[in-house]
Amino acid sequence: MEKLQKALQKARESREGQALDARPAVTAARAPVSTEGPWAELAPFTPDPAVLHRHRIFSYIAQKEAAPFDVLRTKVFLAMRQNGWTRLAITSPEQGCGKSTVACNLAFGLSRQTQTRTMLLDLDMRRPGVAALLGCRPQHNMRDMLTGQVSPQDHMLCVNGNLALAMSCGSTADPTDILTARQTGEVLD
Repeated sequence: MEKLQKALQKARESREGQALDARPAVTAARAPVSTEGPWAELAPFTPDPAVLHRHRIFSYIAQKEAAPFDVLRTKVFLAMRQNGWTRLAITSPEQGCGKSTVACNLAFGLSRQTQTRTMLLDLDMRRPGVAALLGCRPQHNMRDMLTGQVSPQDHMLCVNGNLALAMSCGSTADPTDILTARQTGEVLD
C-alpha cells in the first residue's frame, strides 16, 4: 500500500509540474469522448467478468488486484503525455511472457479514464492471444483489416464507449509483408 501511495503522490506532483510545463499536451488524450463518428459505428462488446478474472485481466473494474496495473497505467499515461506519444507497443522476447495480459490490463485501465479513448490492436499475428483472454471470437483476422479487406469499423469492437478492440480469429503464416506494407501504416493512422 505504501508503494501505491508513493506512486500516486509522484503522479500528482508530476501532474502539477506539467501545468507549468511549456510542452503542448496531446490533444487526443484530453479530448472528451464523443459518441459520434467512427466510434459510434463500432459493435459493442461486453466481456464476461468471470472470463476476465480467470485470465488475470483485473483492471476492467477498480479493484485491489488492479492496483499494480493502475500504477503502470498512470506512469505510461504521463510519459506518453509528456512526450507527445499517441501509440504504445508491448512486446516480449518470446511467447508466454505475458504481453497480451499486460496489454489487456493497460487497455482496460485506460478505458476507465472517461476522457480518453484507447485502442488495443493484437498485432501478434502469428499467435494472437487477446481474443482468447477476453472470451471473444472475432469474425475477421487483423490481416483482413490491415490489408483493407474489412473496414476498421466492421472489424473492431467497442467496450464502454472508449475502448476499441481489434483482434484476430486466427493466425497469419507470414505477417512480415502485411506489417511492413505502406497500407498498414495508413490503416493504423
